[in-house]
Amino acid sequence: MARRRDAAGAHDPRGPKQPFRVVAEQWLEASEIRESTRHRYRELLDMHVNPVMGDYPIATITLADVEAWIGTMKRKRHTKKQKPLRPATIQRAFGVNRAVLRYALRHGYVTSVATTGARLPTASSMGQMEFEGRDLSIKEVDAICDALCHDSYAVLVVRFLAYTGLRSGEAAGLNIADIDLKAKNVTVRRTWSGGPLSEPKSLTSRRVVPLDPELLPLIREYLMTHPDSGNPAAPFFLSRVGRGMYTTDFMWPGREPSKRKGGPKNPRPFQPSRRWDPAVFHKSSFRIACGIAGLGHVRMHDLRHAFASEQLRAGVSLFDVARLMGHSDIKLVARVYGHHAQQTAEDTIARTAAHRAADRKAYLA
Repeated sequence: MARRRDAAGAHDPRGPKQPFRVVAEQWLEASEIRESTRHRYRELLDMHVNPVMGDYPIATITLADVEAWIGTMKRKRHTKKQKPLRPATIQRAFGVNRAVLRYALRHGYVTSVATTGARLPTASSMGQMEFEGRDLSIKEVDAICDALCHDSYAVLVVRFLAYTGLRSGEAAGLNIADIDLKAKNVTVRRTWSGGPLSEPKSLTSRRVVPLDPELLPLIREYLMTHPDSGNPAAPFFLSRVGRGMYTTDFMWPGREPSKRKGGPKNPRPFQPSRRWDPAVFHKSSFRIACGIAGLGHVRMHDLRHAFASEQLRAGVSLFDVARLMGHSDIKLVARVYGHHAQQTAEDTIARTAAHRAADRKAYLA
C-alpha cells in the first residue's frame, strides 16, 4: 500500500497536495476537546493512521485507499502479544481518520470525504468474540472484597466504585474536599487519567452522589491513615509505595500458603500527593482478586454497571440513575440496563394489583 510521497505538498500549506499528517495536526490543534481526549486521538493517529496514510496528499485519498487501510488494520498485530486489533480499536482509528477528512472538507482541502461508504469490520467478521460488560451482583462484589482479604484500602476502592457509580477516572480525580462526611455525599468536579486533571466527561458528569452508609466507616478509617487528610486540595485516593497486593502470596491458587498470618506486618505506606492510578490498581490487585473469586475477566468499569443495576433493582427510576451516573442521555441507560427497569416495573404492577385486590376484599367485607 506504499505510495510515493509528493514532496511538493510541503510547499503548499493550503493546497490539495498537503500531506494528510499535516492536516491531521491542524485538526487536532483546532479541536475543542479535553486534553485527555486529545492525547487519545494523537495516539490513534501516531499508531494506526499516520504510518499508512500520513504522507498521502490529502486531496488524492480515495475510498479505495481507506478500504485498503482498513484491510491493513485487520491484519495488524499488537507488537507485545501478537494478537489482532479489536474491531473497536479499528473503529476508533477510523473515526479519527474520518474527522480529519471532514475537517479537510470544511477548509477546502478536499471536495468530498473519502470515508463515506467504507465498511468496518465486526467481531464476527474478524473471528473474534465481542466482549460485553457485566453488571456484577453485590454478592460478586463481596467475593472480590473477600479475595482482597487484609488489603482494606483496596476493599475501600472496590466498594467505593460499586456504591457510587463513579468512573475510575472520576474517583482518581477526587480531592479531600470533595468528600463531605457530614452531608454524606461526594462531589464530582474533575477527572484524571494519568496526565493533568481535566474537566469531567460532560456537564452532567459534574454531580453530587450520596454516599452509601456502608462506605462512611470505611472512609473515616481511611482518612485516619491518609498523610494529607488535613489538606482539602490533596488527592483523596493515593498511590502506595511499591506494587502488588498483600494477599496474592497466600491466596492465589496453586501457591504455597504464606507463613504470615493476620495480614502484612509492614503495610506499604501511601505516597503523599500522588494520585491513585486505576490502571496500576487493576493490574496489581483487582484482576487478581477477580481470579481468586472465580469471576473470570471483569473490568473495573463493571463496578459502575453493578451500581446502576442495583439502583434499578431497588426501584430507582431510569432518570435518577442516569443523573447519579452522570449520563447526559437517558436512552443509554435504558439500552444498557433497561431489563432491570422492566423487572422493577413488573414487580410494581404486581404490588399494585395485590393492593387493589386487598382493598376490594376489605370493601366487600
